[in-house]
Amino acid sequence: MKIKTLFQFFTLFYLLFLFPLTLVSAKTSIDGVSVLINNEPILASDINQFRQRLIKDGPVDDFALGTMTLADLKANPENQLKYLIRIKMLESEIKRLKLEVTHDRLESELKELAKKNGLSREQLPQAIEAQGLMFSEFQEYTKKRIEHQIFVEQEISSKIRIADEDLMAAYFTKYKKAPNQGFEVDLAHILFTPNKGGRAAARQRAQTVLALLNKGQSFENLVTQYSEETQISEGGFLGSFKNSDLQPKVVTAINGQKKLGFLNDIFETKAGLHLFKTIKKQDIPDPDFVKKKDELRNELFAKQFKQSLEHWYDLKLKEFSITHVK
Repeated sequence: MKIKTLFQFFTLFYLLFLFPLTLVSAKTSIDGVSVLINNEPILASDINQFRQRLIKDGPVDDFALGTMTLADLKANPENQLKYLIRIKMLESEIKRLKLEVTHDRLESELKELAKKNGLSREQLPQAIEAQGLMFSEFQEYTKKRIEHQIFVEQEISSKIRIADEDLMAAYFTKYKKAPNQGFEVDLAHILFTPNKGGRAAARQRAQTVLALLNKGQSFENLVTQYSEETQISEGGFLGSFKNSDLQPKVVTAINGQKKLGFLNDIFETKAGLHLFKTIKKQDIPDPDFVKKKDELRNELFAKQFKQSLEHWYDLKLKEFSITHVK
């Protein structure tokens, strides 16, 4: 029984640091090399055994594969050595941090894997061995994969934060448009009607009151004294409006506010001239942006994960002793 998904299932987030090619000379014969990583050896026989596993399509840990493709790994002996070096480095850090996988955790993972492939836990060993891999070897691989996952979550993933501003920027970059961020706002106003001497006279009265507002006088008090509305609501409350209900000039002024308060300008409508005050404002996200938010978050996470991991490797490479011996 051939089950392709058994090994495809083992994907740990994303990418790893590409080990510098200078660590292994292009002129070096891989079969004649052993490598010491903090005095832990990788022998030529280890590399040969790994090659045989690749030929049999044995499991490969994507966390150590990094940006290489499986084809790159199979075709290039230097990539195979880089992969094994990464595995040694990871195991060294996992050992230092004492990250242990319990028997129950391992069994839970195996049962879940069997379920995903339509098998019982009892059928899993036979299915694995039918693919040319001893089940004990597969168990050990699974255990190490879980260790890598725990390490990634603890040391890398848990420290990544994606801000809404980053998501909006990513939306603009990907879809060539800014999210249509709307809002709903409660407005109060002081009205100056053109019925009293025309619009020019109404504007003069509005300018007088605007000057008083700029001197710090209370908007509510000025409503009572100067608003020319027939029936003045408490505090001059006008109503709740979406940005699409308002003139572009008013929308621009509201978007430019750093905090709620009166808009330092005179606005003209058919009803007359207004001094507005924002009482309450609530953003209304773009529905398309909301729909794509998780997708964008995953993409940004993948990018930041890689950058964070590369930074981690840059630091750790200074601590590890790596020696190549012909």
